[in-house]
Amino acid sequence: MADGVTLNPMAGGKIVDTEEVTRNAETVELQRIKLVLGAVDVDGGDVSAANPLPVQGNVADQATDSGNSVKVGMYLFSSAPTPKVGWRMPVQSDYFGNTMVSLGALISLLIGGMESHTIGVAPFRRADAFEAVLESANVTSATAVVAAPSNTNQSIYITDVTISTDTIGWIKLQDNAGSPNTIVPKKYFNTNGHYTHTYAVPKRIIAGNALNVIAQNAGNVSVEVNGYIY
Repeated sequence: MADGVTLNPMAGGKIVDTEEVTRNAETVELQRIKLVLGAVDVDGGDVSAANPLPVQGNVADQATDSGNSVKVGMYLFSSAPTPKVGWRMPVQSDYFGNTMVSLGALISLLIGGMESHTIGVAPFRRADAFEAVLESANVTSATAVVAAPSNTNQSIYITDVTISTDTIGWIKLQDNAGSPNTIVPKKYFNTNGHYTHTYAVPKRIIAGNALNVIAQNAGNVSVEVNGYIY
């Protein structure tokens, strides 16, 4: 059976546009309908890109709602795209499925450099927070305190660091680059020395790099680092 149904075929009636489909092993015709806009007795024109179908919520703004939420897709960028006037931009996600908000990014700069999705969240309460402890009798060669992130686009952020040793000499923290970048400059210790510091703005290590410790002399060293990976 072909698409389309003729009304009153014996008298040359009008043809209704239909599509032939199979339902429950039977061939049936489904009528095609064209949407138009407008109130009662008013032709508001055909629905098109220039005359779209109006859509609105079922409740007023800031009012109680119920039922299923609207699903919104997001796209994960290793680095944010550059928007242009008139472009349609996707909703951006971070590595944890959180929506990145430009306004939040601006606010975060004002309160100390936290990411937009963690404004007002204490670092130790983050899902990506860590506490790393290294105890060694000899770190005269660079030794890892925090391993490099598995995702090379992510960085280690340090919020707190504590270093103690029973040996005279300097100790510093650096990354594992070919030419290591200093993260915590040399701290000079006397016997049974101790150093601790909390960063108002988390200390960031270059994406994909590990955090190492190195000491001037052999001796017992303890390093504790708190932070997060983002």
